[in-house]
Amino acid sequence: MNTNKKLTHVFLVIFILFPLFIISGNTSIEEKNVLEVVNKFLKVLETGDIEMAREILVVEGANFSVREDGESYKVRFTDYKSLIENLPKTKGKYREVISDPKILIHKKIAMLWAKYDFFVNGKFSHCGVDSFSLIKSEGKWKIASIIYTVEKKGCN
Repeated sequence: MNTNKKLTHVFLVIFILFPLFIISGNTSIEEKNVLEVVNKFLKVLETGDIEMAREILVVEGANFSVREDGESYKVRFTDYKSLIENLPKTKGKYREVISDPKILIHKKIAMLWAKYDFFVNGKFSHCGVDSFSLIKSEGKWKIASIIYTVEKKGCN
């Protein structure tokens, strides 16, 4: 193979692979941004920081919890306006630790799915799975909703 053909092949490979490197790099940055917003929410639970909550939550959004109750389940709804208003009234020190997050992103929407352990005043309370739905608005990711399970059994 002559030098011109070798160079042509090298340029073709670069031309084909370069966009893949750019795309994967952007996804990685966006995944970090999504995880950062979720971590800020976990910090809001610990600190009760109202300003941070307003920064990262879509005010019209809501949380839904699914709690085991014997053979059935109870679903609880909390809108973010109420959540923000009640942050200063929260009694107890809350800490949530997520593990093994999975992040999916498509354009202006994202989802983070993770297992979690929840602690109240330093003592284990329950575990479960979180499903965060996020929307990118004005260049920033915001949490639109969280659906999570509350489980007392089967926790690691």
